[in-house]
Amino acid sequence: MDFPLCSVCLSSDMLCAGCNNKLSTGALTQKEVEISRFLHNLAEKHTNLSDAQLKRAVDSDILLLVAGKGHGSKLVGKGGAVVKALAKQFGKPIRVLEEGDFNSFLQSLLTPAAVVGINKLYTPTGEILRVRIKTTKGKPPLSSETFSNVAQTLFGKRAELLTEP
Repeated sequence: MDFPLCSVCLSSDMLCAGCNNKLSTGALTQKEVEISRFLHNLAEKHTNLSDAQLKRAVDSDILLLVAGKGHGSKLVGKGGAVVKALAKQFGKPIRVLEEGDFNSFLQSLLTPAAVVGINKLYTPTGEILRVRIKTTKGKPPLSSETFSNVAQTLFGKRAELLTEP
């Protein structure tokens, strides 16, 4: 398994100095620690998790797990068993996406809505990305607050979500 925590910290209730440093600097969140430990314990029951690679986790309205390239299906599990267990444990809908560049990641994140365009807005405080989407059911897949949180956490970019009719 490849998780943000070291193998010692996955099995222990305490964090080593290295993982504690990651937590204090913001390279790791407390929710990522909880998820990594939960997945480690779940790996005994679901053998496909032994090869899984979890890169990041973002906690918002939904719990977004970012898997390594080609590892998304392993985190979902057979018949969605791993995702169902995570949803039950953390009480939130789970979304698993594979890492990639910003544009392809956005398209995956916002599915089933279609990304119509991405505009850069230059302001005195910095650059803001405006992502325009077109939804088929009238409701965007994520709230704009959640979207902004994900963009800031994973890519360090300020972003807004605009829905077109």
